[in-house]
Amino acid sequence: MRWDAYRLEFADDPDVGNLSKIKTLLYRHLEHKSNPQLIGRLYLNQSQIYQKIKNYPLAYDALEKAMKYFNDVKDSLDLSLSYYYQGILLIEEGKLLKAREKFEEALSLIFEDRDEEIQLKCQIYYQLGVCLRGLDKEDLARFYLEEGMMKARSSGFIYQETLSMQALAQMYLQMGELNKAKENYYQTLPKWRHLKEELQVGLVLDDLGYLHYKLGDEQRAISAFTYSCQIQRKYNTDKLPGTLYQLGKIYLKVDLEKSRRLCKEAIELLLEGLAYRFNLGKEKQLSQLFFLMGQYSQEKNDRKNMLLFLKESLKIYKKYRMEDHWNEVYSYFQKYCQPEEEMNFNETTELVKGLRQNGKFNLKKIVGQIS
Repeated sequence: MRWDAYRLEFADDPDVGNLSKIKTLLYRHLEHKSNPQLIGRLYLNQSQIYQKIKNYPLAYDALEKAMKYFNDVKDSLDLSLSYYYQGILLIEEGKLLKAREKFEEALSLIFEDRDEEIQLKCQIYYQLGVCLRGLDKEDLARFYLEEGMMKARSSGFIYQETLSMQALAQMYLQMGELNKAKENYYQTLPKWRHLKEELQVGLVLDDLGYLHYKLGDEQRAISAFTYSCQIQRKYNTDKLPGTLYQLGKIYLKVDLEKSRRLCKEAIELLLEGLAYRFNLGKEKQLSQLFFLMGQYSQEKNDRKNMLLFLKESLKIYKKYRMEDHWNEVYSYFQKYCQPEEEMNFNETTELVKGLRQNGKFNLKKIVGQIS
């Protein structure tokens, strides 16, 4: 199937070599005025590489060029794919309303005469569900995810079926419908294993760890998070620091040193990423880990490091105006600080200009020195 070819060819490691080959082919076919559909597909492939390396302007440009060639072709599938990939780019940039429009345009061009059209339609339903969840339109999101799951199941597309089923489980978990979420997750796991999608197995286990923690079953939560960490380390995922944090939070109650080791690993991963690519999401994760390390330090009667970590956590939450999180950490901080050290969330003077200017690598050394 053409869809599988796109997913498999570009999911792993698009590099400069691939880009160079496509540019060479494009030059030749443009020079000889080859088949418009062939040129359009080369531009489509080029956009996928640019998307993977996060060069969004060039990815959009390649898609626009592809669409000009597809407009002259009777087969509308490639044009639908172009709209679909525009939607994916817009989701990555957080432009959900525009992404929804592109997915709906892609959907309007599909007639379901061939398996690959049905397969793409299932994928569009899935992406619309994800997009609508982000727009807080739960009922409509559930409709598209269920439609996509049932259509994929009836057509034998297990990968698309499982994606939608996993997204439904995540939705139920977020809405607090824990039993429904649990049922969906345990149906999803064997399907990913059957497809040999090990990374997806790890991500499901991560969600299951959180689900079991919410249900009060900490042993199962530990087991799920631990297995998820093993898989995520193998693939070096961006979600790993968050999983390590969840596991460290549970171990804080039963094994302080294991909690410290997990936090240290997560902090080092985040600081390593910040060293070459500043990421606001990572900085916010650091604030969670600093709070956890502050709690660890308090349990070890290490007041100096406790206050250091708590202050760093407070600075980040203040910086991003996350008042509820700030209040949670400050209520803990207040128990141990001296009166002259009291802080006010609404002060006009910022407490920190950013981790890059605030000695983050010194913090890395401090984490390593705590015994």
